[in-house]
Amino acid sequence: QLLESLLAARPSRCRKLHRLARSVIVLDEAQTLPPSLLSPLVEVLSLLVQDYGASVVISTATQPVLGRSPRMPTGFDAVREIVPAEVRAFERLRRVSIRWPSSPAPTSYAALADELAAERDVLAIVHRRADARQLCELLDARLGDTRTLHLSALMCPQHRSEVLAQIRAARARGEPMRVVATQVVEAGVDIDFPVVYRALAGLDSIAQAAGRCNREGKLASRGEVRVFVAPTAPPKGVLQTALGVTRGMLSQGTIDLDDPVVFRTFFSQLYRSADLDAKEIQRDREQLNFRETARKARLIEDGWAESLVASWGDSPVIIEEARLRGPSRDLWRKLQRYAISVPRRLVEVWRARAYVVDVAGVAVIPPDLAAYDSRFGLVPDRVGRYGAGALIIDDVVEE
Repeated sequence: QLLESLLAARPSRCRKLHRLARSVIVLDEAQTLPPSLLSPLVEVLSLLVQDYGASVVISTATQPVLGRSPRMPTGFDAVREIVPAEVRAFERLRRVSIRWPSSPAPTSYAALADELAAERDVLAIVHRRADARQLCELLDARLGDTRTLHLSALMCPQHRSEVLAQIRAARARGEPMRVVATQVVEAGVDIDFPVVYRALAGLDSIAQAAGRCNREGKLASRGEVRVFVAPTAPPKGVLQTALGVTRGMLSQGTIDLDDPVVFRTFFSQLYRSADLDAKEIQRDREQLNFRETARKARLIEDGWAESLVASWGDSPVIIEEARLRGPSRDLWRKLQRYAISVPRRLVEVWRARAYVVDVAGVAVIPPDLAAYDSRFGLVPDRVGRYGAGALIIDDVVEE
């Protein structure tokens, strides 16, 4: 909202911008700024600093390179660290050790399941949602139970929140806990494990995974992050590019994630591999093409996806309320806790086959389908199948 409003063209989006003068703007997890928009985004933030007395605080354990340079002439001037180097914060707060892959050969998920089964408390983070489900099912076979927990974006936000609460409660009681997840747990999720497995990825992702290891510093020794080469690649785009940069740095020797210089090198190479103004927004700004600038300045590219509301928790009650009352902003906000982003082309196929219905302008998975699993969330290959409950017909005898 903040960053898109800075490049917006509608009065309703721009009406609040005067409040940014002489303000302090805190960008948490700043490494998630999309490289393809970095040049225009950093320039408009720099203008707030130079001309309107604002201050920008960039908060992250993996500091991106946003200062002015030949590669980024629109970068910030006079960037300074709030925590001085002599404090040696990274060194003194070191809580984990990193075990890098000993070979470039991938580790099969079957072999990884064997390793995870031998751990009492462990979190494993993989690239893709299908990988998380596959690894969970392999662990089920090894352990003979289904106690391994699963977290991915195929689960609606409310479902994920409930699983996270279950994890925290079990960890507080000292119970054994195995969790398989995608990178959905890598930012803003407060969980703590003594051992974390992470598929080899960009250094920023690996550092975020390390933030889930010995997070509270309660272990007698350091926690351990074990990086493995996954049999599958991360999604195309920035994630694959970041993986390539990490591979190149590893080819030069072991990487110390507690050295801030490492991340300056990583982000410099990542930005060198990316077009920092891929949508040519800067050209549109120079031509005062405000509408086109606003259209392109989308931080989350969701044109490929449609929100699909799952039947979970209280969502059937809210859906029925929407059916009776019609669409409203209040009801949509409530339903967002139960929404999953699904490829639009897939939703269109399901809609044509009546596997998905529209209620008050919202796409919904009917509750009598088996598509939404209580453990894995939306299971695409089950869409169109009916649950056992839908096959029961009550005999009513009239007297």
